[in-house]
Amino acid sequence: MFRDLSVRTKLISVLALPVSVMLLLAGMQLAASISDDRRADRLRAITAVSAGGLAVVQELQRERDLSIQAVAAAAPAGNGRLRSQRTATDQAVQRFRDSLGRLDRQDYRPALQQQLGEAERRVRSDLDLQRVAVDNRGPSALSVSDAYSEVIKNLLDFSGEVPAEAVDAAQTRDLATVVALARAKEATSQIRGLVLGVLVARKASTEDTARLIALIGAGQAWNSQFQTFATDAQRQRLSAALGEPAARKADAVRAQTLTANGRVELGTDPAQWESALDQTVDRMRGVEQGLVADLQERIDSASAASTRRAATSLLLLLVVLAASAGFSLAMSQSMVRALRHLRQTARDVAERRLPALVERLGRAEEPVEMRPRGELEPVRPKAKDEIGEVADTFGAVYHVAVDVATEQAAMRRSVGYMFLTFARRSQKLIGQQLALIAELRTRRRDPGTDDDFSHLHHLATRMQRNAENLVVLSDAGPPRQWSEPVPLIDVIVAALNGIEDPDRVELVELHELGVAGHVADDVAHLLAELVENAVNFSPPTTRVRIAGQAVAKGYVVEIEDTGIGMGDKELIAANELIANPADIDLSLSSRLGLVVIGRLAARRGIAVQLRRSWQGGVVALVMLPDQLVTLPPEPPRPPEPAATAAAGAAQVQARQRRPVFEGAEAHGPDQVRRTLSDYRGGLERGRGESKTTRS
Repeated sequence: MFRDLSVRTKLISVLALPVSVMLLLAGMQLAASISDDRRADRLRAITAVSAGGLAVVQELQRERDLSIQAVAAAAPAGNGRLRSQRTATDQAVQRFRDSLGRLDRQDYRPALQQQLGEAERRVRSDLDLQRVAVDNRGPSALSVSDAYSEVIKNLLDFSGEVPAEAVDAAQTRDLATVVALARAKEATSQIRGLVLGVLVARKASTEDTARLIALIGAGQAWNSQFQTFATDAQRQRLSAALGEPAARKADAVRAQTLTANGRVELGTDPAQWESALDQTVDRMRGVEQGLVADLQERIDSASAASTRRAATSLLLLLVVLAASAGFSLAMSQSMVRALRHLRQTARDVAERRLPALVERLGRAEEPVEMRPRGELEPVRPKAKDEIGEVADTFGAVYHVAVDVATEQAAMRRSVGYMFLTFARRSQKLIGQQLALIAELRTRRRDPGTDDDFSHLHHLATRMQRNAENLVVLSDAGPPRQWSEPVPLIDVIVAALNGIEDPDRVELVELHELGVAGHVADDVAHLLAELVENAVNFSPPTTRVRIAGQAVAKGYVVEIEDTGIGMGDKELIAANELIANPADIDLSLSSRLGLVVIGRLAARRGIAVQLRRSWQGGVVALVMLPDQLVTLPPEPPRPPEPAATAAAGAAQVQARQRRPVFEGAEAHGPDQVRRTLSDYRGGLERGRGESKTTRS
């Protein structure tokens, strides 16, 4: 569907997706900001209601103490103070109910709505009933405390549901800190009222003692929870409020009047106790109000900051979106122009310039030299972006095409020269062979004729090796393989039969071992190339030595000459050519023997390296790995007299495979020479008998 669209349309289509995503993100961010603002407004409203509820709690705590004191007193002392406190409580309740009227309760969780309704009901109805009971002196001091405490508990339970409405974790923690402090203050206030009632009545019941013990424990628990939720600054604020001289005096009065096990010292002055505990509760109330004020301020600041961030982010997003759209359109236009230019240039190169250049190179009769790059530059990119890289790549393809055409022209001449070299070698050998045959025709039959025919056979063997070189260079496999291991001495003799002057080769020390049959011909071919190089590049009066040595992972054959040697650069280049035989070209036409050696070694996993000899020449090391050599259980028998050279190499008895370095016995020079002499004699006798049979 999109394949035939223009580049401009595709770019616009590609741009439409991120633009749509950015608009969607902007809408989501705006919606999240509005949602956060609404949550902040709801939290601000419910926090104000909770603060009003805590103000009611403070007034109820004071009214509870005065009511307990009035019930516990023998005479109605303090009724004027109680009436004034009830008025203050009613005013706080009215403010609380007014804030409830402005609150949309449907925006909050059902649990909070339930707690809020319960607190409102108890403040409206239960409080009036309890006041009537106090005025009639009906209930006990403990009953009065329980009735007021139940109303206060509902208000605190409502405040305990508020932290779940917070926007973030910090606000939740601050709200929980305020609730913990309020409950700790309530426990202190209840202790104040109960002890005041006991001191006024001058007696303490068992139930009073148990209740005091429970309140002391509850106060400690809520103080611990405050310490857990509060920040360091909030803890320091409470410590500072409760650590002033007046507060320390109140703590001393409390320690003298009330023990940890709930026992009250009845001799304490009730007024002194009331004054001391009033200071403690009032200071806790002051810290509570400060925490609520700080919380409301942080809620307002967070809401304003959230609104500013949302507006800024939205504005920035719209600006970036507009800039991105404009920039993308400009870039797409630039890309379209560059692609059009590249398309026109590529079509011109493909349809006109490159075919003409390739045709001109193909018609060249002389060696073709590379043209300067400036003359062949198909595309000149104006930028270094991806389109420029495509232009560079197209230019590189163009240069490769020109180089290939040039190399093909040179390769055709190189291959012709290579085959010419091998043809001249073969012509020289064939010429010698024809001259010898002509001479044999003019001579009479005599005993020396066998030697002449042996010479003729040797020339044919060398011609065969030259032909096998062409086979190796063509990456073809060997023409034949043996199924059984071939003795190393047979392999070396086969290699010597393929060189021009085998009599100059001296076998110094070799072990009785076999070469795997499937690699025997390739090993013989490789050794023949190395030995012929050693013979050709050493004086005629010197000998080439062949020795062998067992090593940890195979067997090494050393071919050493005392010739002119090689320089450092030549030796490095020769070893590199053997290790990594290159493709045949004009520069390698004089070093084809090394290429043949390298390809044979790579095909069979054989390591070959040339080094300087201590005698001034070159030593070639041929490493035959363990898997290519075997140790026969008994010495090889010489070939049958009637066997031909090929049959003599093939008639090797099967030997049990063993590592060559376990018990291998070496042949000394004399024994090796005798073995080689007997082997050659057998080959020559076989050729003579074969000729007699044919005649």
